[in-house]
Amino acid sequence: MNAIHVMEDVSALISLGKLTSERAFYASLNRALFEIGQRFPRREQETIAHSLPTPLYTLPGAVTVEPHTPLHLTGKGVYAYSLAMYGKGTLTVTVDGVRQEEYRVDAGQSLVLTSHIKADTSAADKLLLSFSSEEKLFVTDLALYATPCEEVPRYRPYYPYPTSRFQHRFLAFSGRIMKNGMPFSNQSGDLRFTEDAVEIAFSKDGIYTVEYEALPDSVDAGTREEELYVREDAKLLVPLLTAYYYALEDGHEMADALLARYEAARNSLTRNRNERVTDVNGW
Repeated sequence: MNAIHVMEDVSALISLGKLTSERAFYASLNRALFEIGQRFPRREQETIAHSLPTPLYTLPGAVTVEPHTPLHLTGKGVYAYSLAMYGKGTLTVTVDGVRQEEYRVDAGQSLVLTSHIKADTSAADKLLLSFSSEEKLFVTDLALYATPCEEVPRYRPYYPYPTSRFQHRFLAFSGRIMKNGMPFSNQSGDLRFTEDAVEIAFSKDGIYTVEYEALPDSVDAGTREEELYVREDAKLLVPLLTAYYYALEDGHEMADALLARYEAARNSLTRNRNERVTDVNGW
């Protein structure tokens, strides 16, 4: 089923030879897809290859830098570093005795840095990070990396993978997890969920598979020939609800009858699913 098929079905349901407004049709279709997707979401899996460089050193916690308490950190054989700070103060970066960079933040500003030590990604014999402040500067996290890394990750105890980067539109996590192809109970707390990300303990490498519920993608004239991303058993609802919203927009007298047909089909589908619960993933 694609948008063209739905358009034909909507024309038949409203007894029109041709819909008079494509704009109204696509608005109605996308509204219907979103509503049906929330009630009958598809189950999807996102695979995350979690493998990050092991830090040589990390801050044990946030540090406050004041005029009488500057902070100096040194490291040998460092390839890269990451840090975050806010407040009012200055960071000076010195590599092998040569001052390389100076970064300053003022009150109300923050700075996140993920940087290689040298352009050729070789290690520094000595890295010196010097933090100073005329008032207060807060260094919230910092890591030094002693192994080469193509991309320098910002260090945090749990590294986030945003749901906005998932393959499909995210609705909710199911709570099911696999690690390296096996069901994962997560009793150790290596993985946790937030509203918009899955977070994995920085040092707990593995191939994680996270199950989630996904919403349909929006449709327009450019994607009208693509298969609609709707759960198979819920596809029959799409023309009915789209026709209702289109009729409502157009002031058509059949709107109430179409809504009644949709609700009857939806309730029947809900009853059938409650009577027949299956686990397609085998978890």
